[in-house]
This record gives sequence, C-alpha cells and structure tokens, in this order.
Amino acid sequence: MKKITLLSVMASIVCVSMFAEADTDARLKAMEDRLNKMEQENADLRVAVKNVQKDELGSRMDDVEKIVFSNKVSFGLGMKNMDNYLSGKYADGTKYFNPNVLTTKFMLNMDSQITNDMKFTGRLSMYKPWADKTGFSGYDSTDGRRPTNSVLYVERAYVDWTAIKGAVPVTLTVGRQPSSDGPSHQFKDNTVRKSYRELYKRKDLIGDITSAQAWWDNDGVWVRPRKYNQTEMEYQMRNWYYFNWLCGDHITEQHIHNLDVINWFKGGHPVKAQGLGGRQVRKGKEHGEIFDHHFVEFEYADGSILNSQCRHIPGTMSKVDELLVGTKGKIFCGAANIKDHSGKLIYQYDTKLENNPYQTEHDELFAAIAKGEYKFADAENGASSTMTSILGRMATYTGQVIDWDKAINSGIDIHPKVYDWNAEPPVLPNADGYYPVAIPGVTKYF
Repeated sequence: MKKITLLSVMASIVCVSMFAEADTDARLKAMEDRLNKMEQENADLRVAVKNVQKDELGSRMDDVEKIVFSNKVSFGLGMKNMDNYLSGKYADGTKYFNPNVLTTKFMLNMDSQITNDMKFTGRLSMYKPWADKTGFSGYDSTDGRRPTNSVLYVERAYVDWTAIKGAVPVTLTVGRQPSSDGPSHQFKDNTVRKSYRELYKRKDLIGDITSAQAWWDNDGVWVRPRKYNQTEMEYQMRNWYYFNWLCGDHITEQHIHNLDVINWFKGGHPVKAQGLGGRQVRKGKEHGEIFDHHFVEFEYADGSILNSQCRHIPGTMSKVDELLVGTKGKIFCGAANIKDHSGKLIYQYDTKLENNPYQTEHDELFAAIAKGEYKFADAENGASSTMTSILGRMATYTGQVIDWDKAINSGIDIHPKVYDWNAEPPVLPNADGYYPVAIPGVTKYF
C-alpha cells in the first residue's frame, strides 16, 4: 500500500513539473515576441526620427548654404562705348579705310571665391555696332556686322573654374571665349601686342618722333583676401599687387610694357616727369597702398613729350595701345600701320603672318641658347623702362616735377630689411586696417 501511495505522489509531481515547464515556455515565448515587437517599433521610431532630423537639418543647411553662397559670389554690370579704327585690303586688292567705328558693349561679370583654393569666374558680353563717320554701313568687313539692324552680337559667354593646388593654378574654361587676338572689331581688348618689329624697322617713315601716347586702361585685377593666422609679411606676399615693394603700383607692373615700347622707339628714356593720380574707386583695406589711376607727362632729352595713362576702374573704357607722332606721319601700334598726316596709309602689316609673340620670344631665346649665341642683351633696357615707370609713380604720388638723375641717385629703398614670413614688411596697416597712401602735394621724396 505504501508503494502505491509513493508512486502516486511521484506521478503527481512529474505531472505538475511538466505542466509548469510548459507554462514557463509559453510565457518566455510571449515575452520574446513582445521584445521583438518592441525592438521593431523602436527601430521604426528611430528611422522616423532620423528622417525628420535629416529633413530639418537639410533644410537648415540649404538656408546656410544659400547665405554662404550669396556672400561668396558677386556680379557686376558694365557698359562701354568704343570708337575704333579699321583699315585693310579685300581679297581683290581693293583697300578700305574706315575710322571712327562706333560700338556699344554690354558686360555681365561673375566672380566667386568658393574656397581658398577654388574659384569660378565668368563673363557674358554682347555688343551692338551703330555706325561710323564715313557713312559706310558695312564697316566691319571681317565680321560682316552692320549697324542697320537691331541684333546684339555675342562676343563671349564663358565660365572659368580655377583650382589652386600648390604654386600652379589649373583653369578649365567652358563656353565661348575669343582667342588671344580677340574679335576683329576690338583690336586691343584682350589682345597681344603684335608686329612691333616691322613697325620699328620703318619708324623713319614718320620722321623725327615729336610726341607719343600710351594707354593701359582696364577694369583692374584680382584681390587675395587675408587668411586666418597669416603674418603681415605673408599676407602682403600673397596679395602682392597692392604693395609697392612687391608690385610698384600698376604703372610699374602693367603699364611699363607701353612705356618700354615708347623708350624703344625713342632710343632712350625720359629726363623728367610730372603727373597726377589717386584712388578714386579702388580704396579698400584690401587694396593696400597703390593708386587706381595715373596720368603722366614724360619729357625726353630732345623735348618730345609722352602722354601716358593707366587706369584700373571697372566700367570705364578699356584700351591698351601706343601711338607715335613724327614730323611726317604717325605709327599706330595697335592697328599695326603707319600713315602720313593726311591719313594716307604708308604701311600696313599683315597680322595674319604673325606668330603668337609669347611663343616666338621663347623660340628665339631657346634657339640662341642652343647655338651658344648671346644676342638678347636687354637687361639695361629693362632696368631703364622699370625706372621710367617708377619716375612716373613718383610724379603722381607727389604732384611734383621729378628729375631722372635726381630720382635714380636718391638712394630710396623700399624693400624689407629681412626676408622672412615673420619679418616686418616696409609698410604696415593702422589700427583700422588701412595702409598709408601717398597724398599729392604732401608726399615728398627729396
């Protein structure tokens, strides 16, 4: 009897244990399902929150990018009227002569400095020919432009992308951009100087040179903004165009080329100069100490006068050219011809025969080096032309007549005492960030 009772108890315990184990498994399974469901809901919630944050952040970033982009991009509008000179010869040998070609040009410029080493620039320019003073309606025989319609002609439409990595910038241009010789209706806008040797060979055709004119007038050049943590020396080195100890002002950096031409034709340099200049438009902290315009009257030893002008002011007339006037005629360097005082054409250089002069000068130099020849002894000429431009700058800065001998023997030195990134440059900004600028009538050198 005891054995039967014991077996019954043990069977009951086993059954209870089995039912308890089954119930526990069911509960664990239910809990696992609930956890899985909660994890899925949590994952869905995280995705939803992330999407909301992403959309909100993206919207905010779009607003920020718009503001930053608008601060980095600038646009400029310009319009200029031109009065050009045309002459030449048709295929049948018939000559045409057409002065005073009147054209209006419209320009839209875009400039953007996206990062310190990447920028975009662009230009859309269009022009409208009006008429000329001869009444000849088809005055531009090379382009066939006639002033009798209302057509606006596209001169250029392009965007440049420039990446500056190290010392060598890389530029990609997309769009329509004229070659270095520019459009035929505008001889000296974006053109290289040409045929000067042939004009020089024939300079005696105009007799003794009694006067000359030289121009380098355009919109100006770049600005390189100050960067965080730059020393003053490094900033001036990077933004070198606006400091005289590096650039010499644009009369020396740019207009010197025109002055060099006149000195070449004259066979010497001026003996004195007087002129005027100032900072009318370009006068910000980033523009250092240089002027934006100069006009100088140079006088040579024989009494002949060179009237020279250079200007960096956006929206004004653009002209880069030289004119020499003699007792018998005139040399028009830009048009590459020579005329007597009645306007009769004496000589016209065929510019189609001209190679790119920037390439030619290297071809000739390398050829001379290869042959062991010494044939380009122009160091003194270069120094003389540089001093001519400095003489002009001294005249415009002071408003005084500056004598060549007195200036070249003055001993003035505007270079730094030490060349080092941490050294002190010759000129320093004041507490407001502006650099000292010459004042005619106040500034004196001797």
